[in-house]
Amino acid sequence: MKRFLRVPVVAVVATLLLGAIARAEFVQFTYSADRKDPTVIADGGGSVGFTPDPDRVPKIEVGGKGTKVVATNLTTLSNRDGDNVETLTKGAGAYELYITLSLKENSKIYTAKGVWKGALFGTLSKENSDIDNEFYTVGPQILTPVDKDGNLSSYTFTVTLDRFTWPGIPNAIPGAIGGTITVDRIRTSETPEPSTMLLAGMGLTFLSGAAVRRRRARRAVEAA
Repeated sequence: MKRFLRVPVVAVVATLLLGAIARAEFVQFTYSADRKDPTVIADGGGSVGFTPDPDRVPKIEVGGKGTKVVATNLTTLSNRDGDNVETLTKGAGAYELYITLSLKENSKIYTAKGVWKGALFGTLSKENSDIDNEFYTVGPQILTPVDKDGNLSSYTFTVTLDRFTWPGIPNAIPGAIGGTITVDRIRTSETPEPSTMLLAGMGLTFLSGAAVRRRRARRAVEAA
């Protein structure tokens, strides 16, 4: 009877260890956005201004879905009447956004910066605006923060800017440019984690014990 109790005991221990392995890890960091020019100017003197969102301190799961971010808000300004709109061309509406990530790890500060390019274009007046956006930087950027001595952080951040909200009534309804940030841990070695090695060792021990029992049972049958 005792012989058959070993299997459930091993299963319970393995389940507990797997639960420990699967426990979520979270990282807290800050991000901020800046731009090359504070505004882009339309042909009639009106403008679209970039107003960075206040610095955020998100806490996200390592290896998870990440968090949505707002890189900058957009506000329009124009003195033109609705029947005399002014135009913002892609050339005049070109922009560069810089996103800086920062986190504290082992009492050290690690930072990374990425740049995204695009262009705003369309028409605006003091009653309304019809501004669109084109991202020139397409796809994610992988940023690995470093400390002041150039040492790498234990984490990498994947930043994607791909969301745009149209600005509405000037000085009343802002637009925005945003995206998503995810974080992953850097694997510096292929050496298995201790908990994984323990599970493997338990599995080998169980299999070895089972093999010994089978040999003993076979010998007993042959002796009889």
